[in-house]
Order: sequence, then structure tokens, then C-alpha cells
Amino acid sequence: MCFYLDVLDNKETISSSIQMTACSCIVSWSQLEVALNEHNGLLLGLFNSILQSTDDLCDYYIDAFSHLVRHPSAKKYVNTFYEIILPKVLALQGVLSQNDPESYASLLVAVGEIHISSIVVCPPESTTNCHNLITQILQFMNYPGYYPVDEEISSLTFSFWYYMQDTVSEANNCPEWFIEVFRMLLHVYVSKLAFPINFSSYEQWTSEDKERHRCYRVDITDGIIYLQQYLGVFKVVTMLCDLYWAEFYNSQNSPWQRLEACIYALSACTEQSDPDEDEPVSLPALMDSLISLLQIGQPMLLESACDMIAAFSEWIAEHTISLQSVVPFLLECFPIVGFTAITSLREVISLCVLDMQPWVDIVLQQSLALEIKGCSQTVREHLAYVKGKVLSSLPNEQILCRLENILTPKIQRLETLSNQCDKASNQEISNIISILTQLCSSLDTQFCDEKGEVYSLRQNPNQPEPSLLLIQQFSPLLQNIIHTNHTSVVLASATCELYRRTLRTIGCQFAPILGLACELVLFIFSNVLVPDCINFTSQVLTVFGDSLPQRTMVSELIQRTVMQTRLAYDNESIVNYPDVVEAFFSFISLLFKHHRVHLQYLNLETLFLTVVQSSELPEHPTIKGTITLTTSMVNHSSELPKMHEIFVNGGGFKVAEIIIGALAGKIPKHLSEMWSETIMELKRRFGQYFALWFKQALNSESIKLISHLSDNDKIHFLSSLMNAGSKSDIRSICRHFSLTCHGDVPYDEGILSVK
Repeated sequence: MCFYLDVLDNKETISSSIQMTACSCIVSWSQLEVALNEHNGLLLGLFNSILQSTDDLCDYYIDAFSHLVRHPSAKKYVNTFYEIILPKVLALQGVLSQNDPESYASLLVAVGEIHISSIVVCPPESTTNCHNLITQILQFMNYPGYYPVDEEISSLTFSFWYYMQDTVSEANNCPEWFIEVFRMLLHVYVSKLAFPINFSSYEQWTSEDKERHRCYRVDITDGIIYLQQYLGVFKVVTMLCDLYWAEFYNSQNSPWQRLEACIYALSACTEQSDPDEDEPVSLPALMDSLISLLQIGQPMLLESACDMIAAFSEWIAEHTISLQSVVPFLLECFPIVGFTAITSLREVISLCVLDMQPWVDIVLQQSLALEIKGCSQTVREHLAYVKGKVLSSLPNEQILCRLENILTPKIQRLETLSNQCDKASNQEISNIISILTQLCSSLDTQFCDEKGEVYSLRQNPNQPEPSLLLIQQFSPLLQNIIHTNHTSVVLASATCELYRRTLRTIGCQFAPILGLACELVLFIFSNVLVPDCINFTSQVLTVFGDSLPQRTMVSELIQRTVMQTRLAYDNESIVNYPDVVEAFFSFISLLFKHHRVHLQYLNLETLFLTVVQSSELPEHPTIKGTITLTTSMVNHSSELPKMHEIFVNGGGFKVAEIIIGALAGKIPKHLSEMWSETIMELKRRFGQYFALWFKQALNSESIKLISHLSDNDKIHFLSSLMNAGSKSDIRSICRHFSLTCHGDVPYDEGILSVK
């Protein structure tokens, strides 16, 4: 220390290189948790050196000073902070804020974060300094220019505001002036959200700069969300509405960028509000004013407005009077920002179906106009979903009348394409089926009241769901198309998805067409291996698995699905269809967990063989599915005597062998630990065989990856498994065994950490 002080006191007679070395030594020394209260002289010496040194040395002294005052241990020395650190850091403003503002901003933020508790509960004599520190950080947050082209300093302050808000929220006696700081911060946030006023300059930014600016705006909205936790959601909304109205009423002189910033900020205010808060009275009026933004016509402004509406969709559902403003605005936005407007309308309609009757015809008209004008397949599918939702608000007769106008052109087009087998025709047919899927899955006339009881808008409860009638109308045409193009993957997937999602929407109402759908899906699966067929079978199992009238049909569907999948395993083509394996395992797991009655019709030995064969496949979803299904088989072996017999007669050893191979390196380490639950269940349900199975597996010559392990390693592993009392213990044992197999750690050393 004496050497450092001597250097600081005699800078004029000591060379620059020695001064630089001394500063580097101070930086290293500061990492040892220096007791700052015992080294005030060093702090003052460094500060004076910053003021007196040349430009070349100044950075070194600043670095040394910064490391001392912002080390995490520095927060223990409260008096040193108030008396020396805080006033000296603030005094550096004149030296650094002009010449090196980024270094000064970093120093202020670091000191503020480390000493935030002392700042929030500061004594009266230090209030001014603490307030000045926060004000300076706020000024850096509001640094002139646009991030990241003109400045990057403002982003340095984000973490400080999080620290400050957390500390203020936890403090018992927090000064009132912090509320004003947060209000000022919100104003700054909004100003930094704005796009450049000279928008042509923004259009010349590189794609990387635009992406960084987009992420910057997201970071600011995260900060606004954080502000809500302290100020309250509706208070923040009210403040943002006030900012919006100030710009709105001055729209002739105020650029659209500021309006957009206010609207974009409002999109962040959708967290759960305090029920005791008073709702912002200006929010309904703001919703009413959105239609005026169409006069400005700026697409980015309208996109943000649409996103804000989507964010407030739950609020709109509780204040349906705002639909009178919101729906026309979104419809008018269709030609300008089609996709964003449609997805926002979709969000609103999904929560306000029963209030959409007045808007049905205009929604259908605007949708048709956009389709005629030309739009992407994605937009067409969203439009179909919106149509289904708005039609759901009508009685059956009116739905069917309007559906005829919607579907007739599509039926005619399908009939034209049905006998063609070229790739382009198949893709167009698939697109039409996908649109029908969206329509059928959203068209649902069954609703739940506040008590959770289901009711329907159909005047006659015995009337079928419109979606069912629609599917019945299209099914003969679909059958013809599929039989003509029985090897088309896109048509197979689209058809199965149509049936699955319609079934998911209307549930048991699907029964009249279940047989036809099952036959068509099984025909598809016999010609094309697509996971959508298995997903349909899973949905049938979910809806009709416990239904006695459909028991035979469901069981036949399950058996034929399993048989067809097994054919792919037998001819080894399954390796090319990992998505089919994933869907199949999910389906079989569903059987074991919730519908075991149907397992009596299946060959459990074949299912177990499927698991064994799949353990050799490399895809991560397949590995996870294998582990999950094996665990389900073990879990339910006590309820299934045949399954229990399979494990006792060699299956248990085979599972142990698979597990040892996985831990030894056949699969990635992070996935191998998932076997810990299976090990736990094997131990719990087959305790008398457990040690034998794993001993045999550890000595199996077929697992080459453990040939280098000593007998002692294997004994340690097995005894640790036998003594483990929880799944977390087994996971730790497996982790260390895996490391040993990879040569990363001696096994007996690793096992000592497992109690």
C-alpha cells in the first residue's frame, strides 16, 4: 500500500510506465475484497490523480478507482460510500461526462447497483448526492440520439433501474421522491422508444442495426412491465394515455413516431392488475381514437396499434363497448397491415365471440375483399379462423346460409383439382384443406357459462354442429382426392389434421362421421408414414376412449395403427421417420396412463420390443419418448400382469442394459440423466430383481463403452443405486457414473458427493 500511495503522491517524478503498472496492481488487489474504510487515502489519491493526470494516464487511474468502488464487497462500507465514494464519483462529472461519457455512465451504474441499498435508505445529509446520482443515470438513459446508430450509452442503465425498483419495493420507508423518479423514467422510456423523426434515415440503417433497435425496444418494454410492479398497472396505463393524448391533440405538429412510441409502450401494460386499482378512465377514449390514426396511414403506427389492441384483448372482453371502435379499426387496417390486423382481430374475437353478431357480415365482406386482392396462405388461414369464430355467434340456420357462400368456390376448385396428381395441384388442394381446418376448428356453437356449464346457441339441441355438417359435405370429395393421390405426404398430413382438429373442437358430436374418418386415416397410414395419422388416433382416444358405443371402433383403430407402425420397424424404414416415432410413443404413453383397458387388445411384447428397438435411434425426441414410455410401462406393470411378466422374464435386464449404455455415452449426457426416474421405479417395483439386472448389465460384453471400468467402479455404482433414497440421489449417481465412463472424473471420488 505504501508503494501505491508513494506513486500517487509523486506522480511528477515517476515514469508513466510505473504509474500504469501501479494502477494495474491496484486493479488486481481490489479483487481481494479490500477493506475500503481502512484505505481512504488510496481512494482520495486515485481521485486526485484522475483530476491531475494526462489523457494517457487518466484511463488507468479511472479503471483503478472504478474497480475499488464497484467491487461487490464495497457495499459493506456505508460510511465510506456516503463520505468519499459518492461525492467523488459525482465530482468526476466535469472531467468525464464530456470526454468519456460511456466510461462515466458505466461507473455511475456500477456504483449505483453495488450501493443501491444505501442510496434508497440514505440519511438526510446524503439525500442530495443520492438524488444527483440517480438523476445523472437518468440523463444517460435519455442520452441524445437513436440507439444503436447515434448512441449506445442508454442501454447501459437498464440493469440499474431493475436493481432500484427491487430495492425500493422491499424498503419500508422509501422517500417519496422515488415515485417522481419512476414517472420521469417512464417519460424517458417512451421518448427512447420512438423511431427517428427523420424516418428516411432509419430506412437507410443496416438490417443489423434495425434488429438491435428492435431488441432495444423490447428491453424498454420489459422495463415498463417492471415499473408496473411498483406504480401499478393502471397508473402506468393512465400516465401513458396522458402522453398519448398530448401527442394526439398536437398531431399536426407532432410526428407519428411519438404517437407510435406511446402505443407501443401501452402494449407492455397487460400484466395482471390489482383489483383495488381504479381503471384508467382515458383508456376507452384512447380505443375510440384509434380510427383517426388511419388518416395518418403510416403502416408501422397502425401495426403497433393493432398489437396494442391484441395485448388488451382481455380488457376489451370485459369492456365490450370498445368493440364498436376496435373492430372497425382492425377491419380498415386489413388492406394496409393485413397480417397484423387479422391476428389482432383473431385475439379479440376469440374472447368476445358472443358479442360479434353485429360484425359478422362486415368481417366476412372485408375478408373476401382481402382474399380477392391477394394474400398469403398464412393470412388466408387466419382469415378462415376469424370467419369461424364470428360465425359461431349466430344461430345454426344463419351459419349454414353464410357457409354456403364461403364454401361453394372452394368445393368447385377442389372438384376441378381432384383428378390431378401433379405436385402443384396437390399443394393447392392442401392449402384449401388447411383453410377448411381453420374454419372447422374455430366454428363452435357450444359455450360455457360462468358456472362452467355448457350451453349451445342452436335452437334445436339435436341439431348437429355446423363443423360436422361441413366435414360430412367435404368427406366424399376428400376420399376421392386421397385415393387418387394416395402417396402425397402434404395431402395426407392436411387431411388428418382436418379431422383431428375438428374432432378436438366438437368432441363427441364427431361420432356420426367417426367410422368414415378412421377408415380414411388408416388408408392414408397404410400408404404414407405421417405422424398426423397417429395424432388423429390419439385425439380419438382422448375423446372416445371411454365411450362404450365406440369401443369396438376405437380398439380397431388402435390395433391397426400399432400394426402399421410395427411394419415400419420390421422393415427398418422407421429410422427415416423420427417424427412418427415421437407421435407413436406419445400415443402409447397415453394408452398406458389413461386408457389401459385398450391394452388388452395389443401385444405387449411387441410394444416392449418397439421400445428396445427405438433405444438405438439417435434423435433427441425419440430418446425422450423412449424414456417416458419405458417409465410408464414400469409404473403400470403391477396393473398389467403380462407387462410384469415381460420385465421378470428378461425385459428388466434389457432395460438395465439400455440404461447402462445410455449413461456410458450412447446418448448425450443431459438426456441420460432422464433415466433416473425409470431406475427409481424399477427399484421400487422390482426390488428383488433390481440388483441382479444391473449387475448383469454392468458385466455385459455387449456394452463396449464400459469395458475400461474396473470392478470396483461397477460395485460402487451398483451399491450406490441400492442405497439411494430419492430420485435426486439417483440422478447424482447417474451423473457421476456417466462422467466416469467418459473419463472425466474418478468414479469413487464422484460418488463421495452422493449421500
